[in-house]
Amino acid sequence: MAVPLVLFTITATALPPAPGYSPEDVLIWPKPQQHSYTTTRYRVLANSFSFTLLSTKLEEKSEAILASGFERYRAICFPGLSVEPPNGDSALETVSGLFVTVVNASASLSLETSEKYTLTVSAGNATLTADTVFGALRGLETFSQLLQPDFTIRESTVNDWPRFPFRATMIDTSRHYLPVSLIQAHIDTMAYNKMNVLHWHITDSPSFPFVSTAFPDLSEKGAFSATHVYSPENVAGLVDYGLTRGVIILPEFDSPGHTFPSWGLGGPPDLLTACPSPSTDNTGPLRVDRDETYAFLQTLLDDVATVFPGELFHAGGDEVSFECWKSNKDVMAWMASHGMGSNLTMLNNYYAQRLLTIVSSTMNRSAMLWRPGMADLLDQALIPQGTVFDVYGPYPKEQGTSVPGSDYGKAATRTTAAGHRVVRSAGMYLDQLCDPDPDGRHKGTYWGFFQGWIYYNSSHDPLFGLDPTLGARPELVIGAKANMWGEHVDAANFMPRVWPRASVIAERVWSAVNVTNVTEAEPRLHEFRCRLVRRGIAAAPIGSFNFGEDGPYHKCYCRTELNFQYAPPAPPPPGLVLDGPTMSLIPPRREVAAAAVGSVLLFAGGMSTTGEVTDAVDLFDLARGGERTSLTLAAPRALSAGRSFLAVAALEKEGLVFFGGGELAEDEKHPENSADADVVDIWSVDKHAWLPTAKLTVGRKKLSATSLGDELVLFAGGFRSNMEGQGYRREVDIFNVTSGIWSSAVLAQGRMRLASAASGNCAVFAGGEVNTTNNDGSGIVDLYCDGQWSVTELSIRRYELASAALGKYLYFGGGNGGVRNFNPLAGSRVDVLDTTTLEWSHIDLPTPRDRLGAVSTLENGGLVCFSGGGVDGALIDCLHT
Repeated sequence: MAVPLVLFTITATALPPAPGYSPEDVLIWPKPQQHSYTTTRYRVLANSFSFTLLSTKLEEKSEAILASGFERYRAICFPGLSVEPPNGDSALETVSGLFVTVVNASASLSLETSEKYTLTVSAGNATLTADTVFGALRGLETFSQLLQPDFTIRESTVNDWPRFPFRATMIDTSRHYLPVSLIQAHIDTMAYNKMNVLHWHITDSPSFPFVSTAFPDLSEKGAFSATHVYSPENVAGLVDYGLTRGVIILPEFDSPGHTFPSWGLGGPPDLLTACPSPSTDNTGPLRVDRDETYAFLQTLLDDVATVFPGELFHAGGDEVSFECWKSNKDVMAWMASHGMGSNLTMLNNYYAQRLLTIVSSTMNRSAMLWRPGMADLLDQALIPQGTVFDVYGPYPKEQGTSVPGSDYGKAATRTTAAGHRVVRSAGMYLDQLCDPDPDGRHKGTYWGFFQGWIYYNSSHDPLFGLDPTLGARPELVIGAKANMWGEHVDAANFMPRVWPRASVIAERVWSAVNVTNVTEAEPRLHEFRCRLVRRGIAAAPIGSFNFGEDGPYHKCYCRTELNFQYAPPAPPPPGLVLDGPTMSLIPPRREVAAAAVGSVLLFAGGMSTTGEVTDAVDLFDLARGGERTSLTLAAPRALSAGRSFLAVAALEKEGLVFFGGGELAEDEKHPENSADADVVDIWSVDKHAWLPTAKLTVGRKKLSATSLGDELVLFAGGFRSNMEGQGYRREVDIFNVTSGIWSSAVLAQGRMRLASAASGNCAVFAGGEVNTTNNDGSGIVDLYCDGQWSVTELSIRRYELASAALGKYLYFGGGNGGVRNFNPLAGSRVDVLDTTTLEWSHIDLPTPRDRLGAVSTLENGGLVCFSGGGVDGALIDCLHT
């Protein structure tokens, strides 16, 4: 019997079509292998449409992947509004749901995973049958594109599967850091394009942003800053994010070159080769003659393998300079003593063999290597058969003809003839913007020409140039990869530089080999780009191949433009300037809770820049010029448990400070701790002592707290672990210090990492992270005034902001807008609310950052201070009012 896994009831509204778009058109990207349709159209019942899983014996993870997929595509297909959408001709027959059947129960994702699906749309219901949950995800994407903006859909049958199993993009986070939220948006866009591998070039010469638990100094000293890093939690989150969208995360740690100076800054002594003069290409290869180097690599890569699951590891190996080795007398002496003489090729091969052994034995996976690269000089018989070569140029450094891709063809022929798999990167570097258009006349984006169409040329096909007379084996070419090197891209321009140019490559590796007609593809890609924009993706316009006024698509714009948010500079409240005493937190940290009583500022708990939870409480006495003391020295104990993500509030009249909730440290010092705390620590400033602890009704972290008047303390929102989608909390715990009684209320929206402040008779809870498919900032502001609740909005939606109150003004500073609400000003903006008029103004901090703390005091003429967070965990900015 069919058992529905997920059934959604939906409210929606129609979106306007792109110019030149008719409901009669069927514009799907990438183009399916087989697609048949009739002129019959059906009306989709948007307000009652359901996604139903018919399969009953799937793995729990498979069901979870489909459930999240149903939720995402519900939001994509039927953007929620409270009105019934116009459905055009009400006489049309209807489609009320999509019924999904998955044959294979497993949630395992690899290059061998089937992504085949069959989608049928007919009167009554649509059906989707797939071999695996990942094929079902591809079918959901196709269904979302078949659905027209007026909520009609063609009678259709789609049989679809990928041409190649490896369809990838590459990101480079060493040359410029990319925020986790941007990588999530990129993964989503890959899934929309039916791409399945994200090659993450995570380290290189400029920086080492990967946080290794075995060698924490690598990122602490080799990253740009303490916030330009990817923690194990970040990596695990991205791996799972990719899995739920059918995208494999493939890490690359390039060596022995491309390691100077970043690997050497925090690595063990003598990890890099010391050269009397700089290496010609300045890549600073590893000391491959030392056993200590291989012991280091074995431990590091074992660390990598624990957070990056999968069948492949990209070991790099490109652009290895011999000059530095040659100039080092210790290296040359070691070579002579090991029978290598001065043959640097033998030294290169020695390293290649030992590295490949570590990858296969320690990591238990196959290696992927750049070609040309270090393995070109190795006896091919010594290369494991599972190795994949990422071919970006000739092999080995041979000169080809001037025809684009000819060198690739020779390299792919020789590589597959030796029995090794090939992925094409040659000619697919998105950072290069000067390829000629198909007629060879122009460079770059000339008038209406879209540079991405170059990838439709036959010379850019993954099978181009393979010579069967020389033993080429086309079946060993497994796909292609769109590479975006990071010299000139970061969060400001990454997405429009990559998309939709990478979409053309996506179609070349998914669709049939003969899908190369630019004229046919142009309206499909234009409509797809508009879909991306509607989904919050900053994809660049494609212009038009037929760009003249008589061309059918000369108006190449989208009726629904990107929701770009920008708040122009506004004057701050009178007299508000950056000023105040110099203070620093010890240790530097983020997720700090802050409060003030009299002339004393308190900054409690938090997480160090190396990820350690602390029980430290710093006190600064402004009456003594900001003199610092610590409760760990001046009191019987610090916090009852070290924790981060806690909330703090102070009652000035009573001289009490309340530290509530948070994420507990699970360590030897506190072995009894669980993940989320319900404890409330109470510190008496007057007695300089800790009072008995209290309890929250629901233990949670990333909550917010404020005091109201002389007797109320409020703890609001937060996140509760292990709640199966219900982790974002709406609870407000209210403690009356006079009566000792707790009461409760609820926020308008469950959220965490929100900010709170109070003035007069009003307590305010602003922003926060909302429960969506991305970490999205909320603009909601809940006001609790005279015992009544109401709602207003911030000028910039964001989370991880901080708040403080001074007089009639409330200050909400810093933060992160998230993926869909990304705003470059969010990190520096301080929104100021006048609680008497409810009017907003703002000022900008000199250093944008999130995860900071804030506190205010009337001392020194009135100060509002924002502490820690962001780039410098010790930084404190004070606004002198």
